[in-house]
Amino acid sequence: FITNGCCSRQKVELMKQALKGKFVWVTGIRKYQTDNRNSQGIVQRHYNNKLKINPIIDMSNEDVQLYLKAHLLPEHPLAAKGYKSIGCFPCTQPALNDSDERSGRWVGSAKEECGLHLDWSET
Repeated sequence: FITNGCCSRQKVELMKQALKGKFVWVTGIRKYQTDNRNSQGIVQRHYNNKLKINPIIDMSNEDVQLYLKAHLLPEHPLAAKGYKSIGCFPCTQPALNDSDERSGRWVGSAKEECGLHLDWSET
């Protein structure tokens, strides 16, 4: 199974590098996805006092689908293959449960977050 160290190296550390010299970053997380995300707001301070903007944090999956249709946005190609949540290659597979979009992430573990949306002060 992929370790927390992998997520840290492949996601968190790379994001820290990408954010150098930046003041703001924007995410697509939503409250209903995990307990950690449920506690996050639209605007928050994150790593090195940068602004983290979560513009769709309060949207449901149905809201997102309506938005995609209303704006004629294409579906991700993996959605047709059963992927309801898309992360990195080793840790993502098609959803195991249609009612749980993240059921294809870190299958076989209790892990819910890669670390991008956790407190980085401990890393």
